[in-house]
Amino acid sequence: MHTKPRALVLIGAVVASVLALAGPATAQTKTSVREPASRGVAALPASTAAKQASLLAVSPTITPAARRVRHVSTIGGYDCPSGNLCVAVPDPTTSDYKVFDLFACNLYSLHNWHGTGSDRDNQTGNVVSTYYDQNHVGLTSFTPNGGELFYVNWEPVWYIRNC
Repeated sequence: MHTKPRALVLIGAVVASVLALAGPATAQTKTSVREPASRGVAALPASTAAKQASLLAVSPTITPAARRVRHVSTIGGYDCPSGNLCVAVPDPTTSDYKVFDLFACNLYSLHNWHGTGSDRDNQTGNVVSTYYDQNHVGLTSFTPNGGELFYVNWEPVWYIRNC
């Protein structure tokens, strides 16, 4: 009869030590994907962002095709024509930023998008754009803002719906 209490004490000690090793439970916090540049959030220079993203030095692409694609030297050094959601991503093959003008309402798939980039939403009307993760879970949604510059962490973003 003395073995049962000892066994319970031993089991209790093992469980307590396992819980102690696991540490306190922490709630997962959702990190912000998109921040206004006006908040003074520091963005990485293209060369630094490109180095971080140069896993295999593959240029970022998007499907379906964007209305216009161009390269700029700085994270915010681009205009965004009326009616477009413009998104910029570091391009490790050119050490600058590749800008995609999204005009047609669509769900766009992002390929080889890494690092910190930006967006400017200069669409018209009451559209809502959403960035999604690999499981099509919405990360952030936003409405047109006259083309104000926002910094974007592209790592968790796999899809963009611009309407």
